[in-house]
Amino acid sequence: MLNRFVKYIIRKFKSNILYFSKFVTIGVFAAIIDYFCYLSFYSAEVSLDIAKFLAASIGLLVSYHLNFSFNFGKHNKKTSISILKYAGLYSVLNLFNVGYNRIVFDLTDSIHISFLIAGIISAGVNYIVVKKTLFRGK
Repeated sequence: MLNRFVKYIIRKFKSNILYFSKFVTIGVFAAIIDYFCYLSFYSAEVSLDIAKFLAASIGLLVSYHLNFSFNFGKHNKKTSISILKYAGLYSVLNLFNVGYNRIVFDLTDSIHISFLIAGIISAGVNYIVVKKTLFRGK
């Protein structure tokens, strides 16, 4: 019985590591897109907060489609309801991301440092919230 329990725990751990690894890989790719969009919008003289919001929105859409396709989606159905839930949830999370970015930018006066720190905070919060609310199947 103990042996079966240990095997179950190991299997669950490996499964979570695989999902988390895919989530991080997809997140890095989406963050690169977010970063270059952010720099492009900001260099085109779009205000810092609007540039961050637009860039993060693009990155989040990429992240959603890739996570749905390669990570959590096989346990969930892509429906208009799930897309609306995602849009609503990420609208709120994106506002927090813009807020983190603004606070760090005001403290450091660096668009690069603010992007990095806001991204790290958002990635952790997003993983937990998305896994627990949108993609509950896994």
